[in-house]
Amino acid sequence: MSNVIKLESVKPQKWENGCVSFSRYSTYHSCARKFQYKYIDKVEEPKNKNFELGKAVHKFCELYHNGVEFDKAIVDCMCYELEDKDKDMIETMAKLYIEVELPYEIKYTEMGIRHQNYYGILDFIGTDNITGEIIAGDYKTSARMPSQMDLAVAKQRALYSYILSEEYDIDINTFFFIYFIKTKKPKIAIFPTAVTTKEIDNVKSWLVGTQENIRTDRNFVANHSSMGCNMCSYKTLCLRENLGKELTELSINLIK
Repeated sequence: MSNVIKLESVKPQKWENGCVSFSRYSTYHSCARKFQYKYIDKVEEPKNKNFELGKAVHKFCELYHNGVEFDKAIVDCMCYELEDKDKDMIETMAKLYIEVELPYEIKYTEMGIRHQNYYGILDFIGTDNITGEIIAGDYKTSARMPSQMDLAVAKQRALYSYILSEEYDIDINTFFFIYFIKTKKPKIAIFPTAVTTKEIDNVKSWLVGTQENIRTDRNFVANHSSMGCNMCSYKTLCLRENLGKELTELSINLIK
């Protein structure tokens, strides 16, 4: 079966109760309290500048690669609550992005994939311009480029590759991460090596272990850090729940 036919046969999947995902479990490891607010207590996520910027960038890429003209894609991706200076930044980032000569052609965007109870959302999937091989990738709004040994990137890549192989008979040999860094030209991180059986076993073990940790967790302790807390949508709620306790220097700085 050709790669084009394989891609055309892929049907997007929806999240179902009981599924496990890289993004949810990564949230637990970064901050168990945030995981509790978002996925257990189901507290509506408050507006957050950094989160809204990321959503707008993802939305622009989705629209643009689905044939929407640049100007309209810019207007439509601004449906989130953003200040004028942030809108200007997104437009600049978008203009820089379309100047990048991408080494692949995108077939689908924002596609949910699932195998058994493993779930993920691919930001894009398509074919390599030279080899014709199927590629997949993810957009990141971050100031830091990943290394080949980045554990979070490795887990995400391994899980998505496993789902595509088992459920869709698609083998991914190249995974792309596109990093949007404010007003700089986006950078492309390329992972050209196929995922190994050991990597897949490791991520499955990580998912099972995390699931058990969540099941037995009775406290969901917040992981306070200046960078993590300042970017967290639940920052105000988390601090409010700790009023009456001794405020740490970190808490005082966050309230300002």
